Amino acid sequence: MRLILSFCIFVLVSCNSTQKTANMDEFPTGNYELMALNTENYKPQKTYRININTNEQRLGGKFDCNTFTCEYEKNGKTLDFKYPISTKMYCEGDMTNENAFFGQLGLITTFEYKDETLKFFGEDNNLILELKYLSNE
Repeated sequence: MRLILSFCIFVLVSCNSTQKTANMDEFPTGNYELMALNTENYKPQKTYRININTNEQRLGGKFDCNTFTCEYEKNGKTLDFKYPISTKMYCEGDMTNENAFFGQLGLITTFEYKDETLKFFGEDNNLILELKYLSNE
């Protein structure tokens, strides 16, 4: 009986851990926290959330001033971000982070999703953007 119970627990634990990393060519739809943006112009003033909808191949969010949305095309681990669309408000001193983010999107070519962390890389495999998966709400 203990052997059967141990085997069942092993199978359940194995299935649960496999679900998170089974297909690293995919990343889940949901909300992400912006953890790092590799540019000297980025000076985080608060926590920024990014929403990714993989069905529509679109990401969006709000920085200090404007909300934005951006479409992307994905082929395996390759990504091509289109030009972001945002509201057009001007906020004195609050445009730096969104401009830095928009400028870096066009440099992204590939990604890696592992342990609920989504990393985006440029042509030289340099880390450009890192997001932490929060939820699918």
